[in-house]
Amino acid sequence: MITAYENLNAMEAAEQTGLNIFVKMLKEADLYETLESANDITVFAPDDHAFNRLEKFLLDTILKVANREKLVDIFKYHIIPGIMTADAIESVDNIEMLNGQKVDIFKKDSVIMINDAEIIEADIKVKNGIIHKINRVLLPE
Repeated sequence: MITAYENLNAMEAAEQTGLNIFVKMLKEADLYETLESANDITVFAPDDHAFNRLEKFLLDTILKVANREKLVDIFKYHIIPGIMTADAIESVDNIEMLNGQKVDIFKKDSVIMINDAEIIEADIKVKNGIIHKINRVLLPE
């Protein structure tokens, strides 16, 4: 099912769809404005439950100012340049993310998987791209 927020940019839509921790962390990484103004992007946005699954120690460590570079790397690992619908994602084995690393794509019980994360809501169309909600935070190597 396609949900449309075509009058909102990716960050406004993320706020409207309850991706509160994702938005907060993007602000911490100084990437909010970048994604607000970017054109033709695909964002794999972890829902709040995904962040709550992370160990508190890991989350606290990532959020420290000294780890800003790591935080930016993590969020670039959730974004690809260009617009990819769920159908397009499903047709490939891997995708290179904005940080230069690849994620594996496969289907498990008719669910599209990005590494170990499930796409739980696909094809949220926004003014500057598309968002896919996922149930885990993707962690680059």
